[in-house]
Amino acid sequence: MSAAGLALDHVTLRLGGRVVLDDLSFDVRPGELLALVGPNGSGKTTALRTLTGALIPDAGRALIDGRPVAGLGRRGVAARIAHLPQGFRSHWNLTVRDLVRLGAARGAGWWQAGRPAAPDPALDLGELLDRRLDDLSGGERARAAVAWALAAPAGALLADEPAAALDIGHALSLMQLFEGLRGAMTVVVVLHDLGLALAHADRVAVLAKGRLLALDTSQAVLQNGAIEAAFGIRPIPAPVAAGAWPVAVRAGPETRGNPGDSL
Repeated sequence: MSAAGLALDHVTLRLGGRVVLDDLSFDVRPGELLALVGPNGSGKTTALRTLTGALIPDAGRALIDGRPVAGLGRRGVAARIAHLPQGFRSHWNLTVRDLVRLGAARGAGWWQAGRPAAPDPALDLGELLDRRLDDLSGGERARAAVAWALAAPAGALLADEPAAALDIGHALSLMQLFEGLRGAMTVVVVLHDLGLALAHADRVAVLAKGRLLALDTSQAVLQNGAIEAAFGIRPIPAPVAAGAWPVAVRAGPETRGNPGDSL
């Protein structure tokens, strides 16, 4: 299956009477790695769920390869998009091996597609395959969940905070795995770690209060004020090598503490 193009087209969505997405539009190019960043409550998870058709907007539409998601049905969307939700849980206490087989049973997905790099080294699943999900740590379960998602036959992977429970080594390996999918699969990943987003994504979408503040390269979003506007901090980029973006931040007017402190 070829990489999918995704888009939200002037989407407004209310939940509990509150506007969560406010006339939000952005595109995801086929085969790119796009990071969604923004403060808590900015609409990142809601945007992902809207792209999958799980949430129906009050106005606007979600698109897959130019076709409205609403017209594809659940199976049609599942055939094109692998969705890894935040805090993934299985209904059954499976072994990791069986969890991945369950994902692969839906069709010949990433694991069988002959990609340049196998997922096992990046996800470090070797010693986990015969362990049951309830016996895993949060980080181990997160790695198993990514393997389950990648086993699905889809042109796009939407992953909501997949690195949240991972130690720094596994988080870096995961982002390198996503980078390895470039061209073959479209990846949209929600991240709270700005360093990971800036170092690995082709483009970064910055959201705040359900609106898009910027959608551009790492260098551009660091320079155009979007990070400062979204988070209330001033980023101080310090690129040290290709793919490395350690970022210090200076407290802004909306953050607590001494405005001169570095965080």
